[in-house]
Amino acid sequence: GYNTWRFQQHGFTASEVEVSRPRCDYGKRELGVDAHYSADDLPSDFDVFYSSHVFEHVPSPADSFAEARRLLSEKGGLCIIVTPNGCNVFRNKRPDRWHQLWGRKHPNFLDDEFWRQQLGSIPHALMSRSEDGSVVAPLDEISPVTIGASNNHDLSGEELILIAHIPKA
Repeated sequence: GYNTWRFQQHGFTASEVEVSRPRCDYGKRELGVDAHYSADDLPSDFDVFYSSHVFEHVPSPADSFAEARRLLSEKGGLCIIVTPNGCNVFRNKRPDRWHQLWGRKHPNFLDDEFWRQQLGSIPHALMSRSEDGSVVAPLDEISPVTIGASNNHDLSGEELILIAHIPKA
C-alpha cells in the first residue's frame, strides 16, 4: 500500500489490489488506503493504472494486463508498469545482474517483445533505469507525442518501465 499511500498524500484518489490478506489489512488499517483483495471489487473508472514490481509474479502477465485495461475508464487511460528488465539489451550488457534477477523470485521476466505483442498499435514508450544511476529513465520527456511515437529508450537498465495510453478495451 505504500505507493497508494504516496499517491493519496499528493491529492490523488487511489485504490489498490493486494492479494495478501495480511498486507491488504495492514494497508487499510495502518496506512488508511483503499485496499481490496481482488480487482473484481473495483469499478472500471480509473484514469491511471500503476503497477510496480507485480507483473513478474502473477500467473499470467497477459491476463493481468487485460485486467488492467478493464479497470480503466470508458475513455481509457494511462498505464504505467514497472518490472525487472528481461530485455536482451540488459542481458547482454549486464549478464551477471540479469541472471540474479531472473528465476524463482521473478518467474515472469518481461521484455520489450512481450510488451510489443501485448500492445500492438497502442501508443507506448518503453524505457529502463538502474538503481546505481548508470541508466536514467527519461520520464521528463514523456508526453502524448512521445508516447504516440511508440518510442523505445535505453533498455539496458535493471528495471523496465512501460508507459502507454490505453484506449478502452
